[in-house]
Order: sequence, then C-alpha cells, then structure tokens
Amino acid sequence: MASPLRSLLATIEAAVHAILDLLRLAGALAILLVLAVTIYSMAISSVPPQLNRQLPAQVRQPIDADHDGLRLSLEQQLGTSDQHKDLFVVVFVGHDYRPLTSAEQAQLTSFWASMPVANPDGRDGIDVHVLRQVPLNTTPVLTIDESGSSNFDTLRSQVYTQRNLGSWRCRAHGVLLTTVDSRTVSGEGATPGHFAVVEGTPVTYRTIPYDSRVIGVTHELLHNVVGQFPDSYTNVTAGHAHTYSGVLSHAQVPGEYTYISGPTRTILSSRGFVTPSANTINAC
Repeated sequence: MASPLRSLLATIEAAVHAILDLLRLAGALAILLVLAVTIYSMAISSVPPQLNRQLPAQVRQPIDADHDGLRLSLEQQLGTSDQHKDLFVVVFVGHDYRPLTSAEQAQLTSFWASMPVANPDGRDGIDVHVLRQVPLNTTPVLTIDESGSSNFDTLRSQVYTQRNLGSWRCRAHGVLLTTVDSRTVSGEGATPGHFAVVEGTPVTYRTIPYDSRVIGVTHELLHNVVGQFPDSYTNVTAGHAHTYSGVLSHAQVPGEYTYISGPTRTILSSRGFVTPSANTINAC
C-alpha cells in the first residue's frame, strides 16, 4: 500500500510545482505587459503634434484626450496634463471692487478639484488656474430686467477682447467682477462660452467653506463649460441651463452651493467641456 501512496504524493507534488511554475510565468508575463503598455504610452504621448497627425488612427494620440477644450499641443506647451481637465481663468475687476483674495482663490481651486468629475488619469476633479487679475479703470454694470434681458453681450464685446487676453482669448475664460443690477440673480455666464459676469461685492457665509464670489464664479463658469443640458436629462430646469440642486441651481440655501449635482457630474465626466457652435453669438 505504501508504494501507491508514495506514487500519488509524488504526482500531487509534481502537479503543485507545475501550477507554481505557471503562476510564476503568468506573473512575469503580466509585468512585461505592464512595462510594454507604459513604454508605448510614453512614446505615443511624446510624439510631436505634426507627426501625430501622420500616425495611423489606431495609435494616434487624441488631440484633446481629457476633453477640456485645450489641444494636445497647447497642453504640452503649458506643461499641463492632457489626461486631467484644466480650466484657465482671467479675472477682470471693476474699478470699485477688489480682486479675488488669496483665500478666495484657494477656495476656488479647492472647490473645482473636489468635483467628482472623471478624467483619463483616474483622478477626479478639475484643475483651475487663475492666470492673472486685471483691474479696470471703470465699473461696468450688468443690468438684467424682469424679463431676463441684459446687456451681457455688450459687456463681453468690451471686456473679452483680443487686446485684453492676447493668445489666451478662446482658451481662457474671462470673469468680470463688477456691479450686477438685478432683483433675482447675481451674475450671468455664456451657456456655453468663455465669459461670465459676477457680482463683485463679497459676502462670507459662516456655515459653508466658500464665500459668495467663489460660488458665483463657480456657478457662471459651470454655465460656460456645461452649456445646455440635453432634453433627455431629468432633474434640470425647463430652460436646460440649471439643475434643481447643487451649485448650478437657483437654490437660496447655502448648503446647496457646496457641490455639483448628478446631471452636472455626468455631463462633465462623459462629454467634457462643451464649446459654443461656430455660428452662435458666444463663439470665439
């Protein structure tokens, strides 16, 4: 009986060694595969844009992989990642108001970075960059009447210009902090587009970590990059520009100002930043 038992044990031992050998081989192949993918990704991402256009479509690097409206060539020039959304902002400050403070800028950066918006690199959030703040010699007034009509387009044509922004026009978003004459709202933003106006008077909320101008700038910039919600979306207003909850709503409860709602998150994660059609007034 001992001989058959020893034979069985030897067979089991041989099988175990064979399985271990297969596992080691599989592990080695997995490591080689990871290395190959990493090297391939690094090689493709470093291809110059002019050469990238000549590559087969199957291996061509996307012109805007993270869908933030910034082309690969510009991201490479700026040193930002084309795998994570970036939003560049130039703030124009009416003469009677003060620029965003360092605390407000930190709040703005934190708010956008904390948004649950998906990116190709696997990290959520949007990186906001305030390029500069430009003091104006005048204090323009955004006037919005009871019907919703305003002089927004006039202010945009006066402020968001090639002269004021240079090569950043149509790349960076312009925010004007100034007087807003309205009984119902404290700003207006192109939906979609690159320009927004926000009430310049700061208000500090004690119950939430963001001040009023940070919330206003965030609300209007979201209009810029989200645009109109598709007809199929629920939990959005009849005008398809606002949600019923979150910072993109008209809620008067400060607690609603601290997050983005599901529809906003879905649009930014799946479609990225939307740009205005070429034949619209908001187009660059």
